[in-house]
Amino acid sequence: MNTNAYTYQTPRKRMMSVLDSIFSQWQYKLRVVLTGIILIQFVVWFSSYWLSATSWLVSAVLVITCVIEMFPRLHWLVRKSVEAMLIVYTHINVLNVSWTSTESGMLGGKLGWLGDFFSSIGYSLSPIFPYIWFSLGAWIVYLLTLEWMTERARIIVVIVVSVILYAVVDSYSHYIFWDQVAFIIFSGLALIVIEHFEHFKRKHPLSWSYFSDYPFVIATPIIMIIAIIMIIGSLAPNGRPMLTDPYTVYKHMKGEKVITSGKGFSNTSNRSLLNTSSGYGRDDSTLGGGFEYDFSEVLRVETDQRSYLRGETKALYTGAGWELSESDGAADSVNVSYQTELEPFNWGAAPVYKTVEVEQVIRLTNEKSYPVLFGSHPISSLVNVEQFQGPGVQGLSSDAYWSSVQGELRWDSDVAYPLMYTLQSKLPLIDEVALIQVADKEYEGEIWAPYLQLPEALPARVRELVEDITSQSQSPYEKVKRIEGYLQENFEYTNKPDLSLGQSNDFVDRFLFEIQSGYCDYFSTSMAVMVRTLGLPTRWVKGYTGGNLDVEEFLNAGIPEEILNQGGIQTYIVKNSDAHSWVEVYFDGWGWIPFEPTSGFLLPTVIDEEQAVAIEFDPLTNPTDSSANGTTNESLLTPVQIALAGTILLLLLSVVLVSRRLGWWHTLRIFKRQQRELNTNQQALQEITGIISMFKRKGYARYLHETMRESFSRWKEQNRWLQKDLDLLLALMEKAKYSPYSISSDDLQLIVKTRRKLKEEL
Repeated sequence: MNTNAYTYQTPRKRMMSVLDSIFSQWQYKLRVVLTGIILIQFVVWFSSYWLSATSWLVSAVLVITCVIEMFPRLHWLVRKSVEAMLIVYTHINVLNVSWTSTESGMLGGKLGWLGDFFSSIGYSLSPIFPYIWFSLGAWIVYLLTLEWMTERARIIVVIVVSVILYAVVDSYSHYIFWDQVAFIIFSGLALIVIEHFEHFKRKHPLSWSYFSDYPFVIATPIIMIIAIIMIIGSLAPNGRPMLTDPYTVYKHMKGEKVITSGKGFSNTSNRSLLNTSSGYGRDDSTLGGGFEYDFSEVLRVETDQRSYLRGETKALYTGAGWELSESDGAADSVNVSYQTELEPFNWGAAPVYKTVEVEQVIRLTNEKSYPVLFGSHPISSLVNVEQFQGPGVQGLSSDAYWSSVQGELRWDSDVAYPLMYTLQSKLPLIDEVALIQVADKEYEGEIWAPYLQLPEALPARVRELVEDITSQSQSPYEKVKRIEGYLQENFEYTNKPDLSLGQSNDFVDRFLFEIQSGYCDYFSTSMAVMVRTLGLPTRWVKGYTGGNLDVEEFLNAGIPEEILNQGGIQTYIVKNSDAHSWVEVYFDGWGWIPFEPTSGFLLPTVIDEEQAVAIEFDPLTNPTDSSANGTTNESLLTPVQIALAGTILLLLLSVVLVSRRLGWWHTLRIFKRQQRELNTNQQALQEITGIISMFKRKGYARYLHETMRESFSRWKEQNRWLQKDLDLLLALMEKAKYSPYSISSDDLQLIVKTRRKLKEEL
């Protein structure tokens, strides 16, 4: 008979064979995928600090490791070798590394052609070294974490530590990690379920064989339960937080505000839809609703003075939102001559304040176009425009138009938006003592009418509220600051306000008396309307906040942003999440002064260098300055410090877990016992005593009248799968206790191994 004859398989059998190979060792494969999902959340975090190439390569390493580990039947050495080769190949391919021969160096002189060969390899691969260390580190962390995620206690430790890290960073930085925490918790719970199945398989092999023949019997209800929970969670309404984080409580107890550092900067686009994303939009006719955060980059600004980037202004409030008034639409705009001063509009009395000239180099980092060139207000000149890639390629000055009435530097929509432009602004030095002394004035005439306009249907309680807030104030400036402080201190910032609370037809009235929470559009629109009831010209402004420092410079400096911002040219990254709206109020002899009513935000201002101490632009709501009294505000922990502390904690936990896994922990215990001069018989009896205590903790009682043999026999009747291990332990215990021969070191190690095995199974 030919034993090598081909055995025919039906298509059904072949299909079952393929499915068998795919779903074999499914617990390990799922653990690989879920562990990778947890680790990729940390890549999302660290990508804010890494170069884009580093983030991409580390992500690729995790994917490569996940795919290769899907073949557990391969020898572990083969898998690791393939992964290492693919990692190196990916770096060479992505970084465009090419072979370059070198002249004979130190190695070449000593080893001849072999030295030249290795020198050439080292020289050619040198471009990957800044990146390969991150990738190899991620690879090792993946493999170690995969090894750790085999016991319930370890899984819980990793989940808890990870969630705590993300919660701390989310609270003390401008990053938002809600999605990352959700992925980590979901993956961790799934890993616990897998660990439970593996434990069940070891303890009840016969029952497991039944489930393995009918996997859908157990898989279907689990999938349905998880699906129902996720669907209910996604449909549940958003609830306001019931507790305030400790840091915010501490700052409020000191009478200080918590600055969000860019977290939650809102979109100024149409809010009629609840699922819009943050960013700079055009339609402001219907405000309200909610939005999701979009942290994609928009601009990069190089300047020595961080400030809001002003875009467009609107004057007509309809009760639902903002539109261009007739005067806005009819406002003249003139072509901008190259390097020509932009003439300001003559509003009346000449400005009495000093100014500081600030230059901004603004680079577009996305592919969108905008109707205006963003810059600090008031803009004084457009220095340079580059519309195309490449240095020194300049656009035409006639593509930009200056509207002096609105203070907008408009861009021709039919022309490609410039990739880079440079402009100068003359920022006023704020003197609040002088502003408080500005006398009240009647603003009459067509020029002021658009900025005093209010809907006829504006509810009377809005005016009454303004009267209550400003009743103790004398000057116009003081009244405006009272309104600004009232909005900042009495209303909650949120990107998803509870719209079900609103019944009024007027947007401002609905916010002030019913919803009482919202984002910048709610605050700025309310302040503009409230100030207009005082008879002061006001206009609504939208643009971007100043953004945040370039991550690389921030990390290299290693100091808080507040200190870095005190001087020198810095690069600020502006994202869609930095889109914002605020208010400008006109004061005679000063012009249009910006105000920031949104809770948690501070408006950057220029302080006179002659002042010994820099004060915040908020004298009425924050009348004292802690630094003036010799104290300084505590600086927040930087995300890098938090990450470093978390990494050290995880490394310490990993050392303990790996040492226990490899037996080093027990070896240390044996070494300590040997120091106490215990012989092998005594060590064996101590180990068995520990096993008996472990059984007792797991519910296996031992009665006082029983001998050890009787207890072991009863335990074996309860669970027959313990028979082999208990017989071995009983024999070794009796040998150590009664035999004239000593327990050997091999016997002792066998007891230790059995104890570890029983601990996992129990």
